[in-house]
Amino acid sequence: MVKRTDITYLSPADLEAAGLLIYGANWRAAMAEHMGVDPSLIWRYMTLKTLVPRSFAVAVEALATIKRHNLPLPTVTPSSGPLEPIARAYERRS
Repeated sequence: MVKRTDITYLSPADLEAAGLLIYGANWRAAMAEHMGVDPSLIWRYMTLKTLVPRSFAVAVEALATIKRHNLPLPTVTPSSGPLEPIARAYERRS
């Protein structure tokens, strides 16, 4: 079971600053595409409807560090082949 916390690892202001640094003016759509998430997730992070998880914050900070050193951003390619199941389906108990 995953424990829900009320901790966000990146404030909306910090997310926006990093987004502008990494992607420029149209950062929300570019970030969503690069990170492989739906653009509405970025909006939810910005409005604090969804708290930014540690993994996302670490990825954004890594991309910002790469950009600060004037290095090219890594490309993200989807995996090919069959996906291995990582969790079993939820079964409701009566």
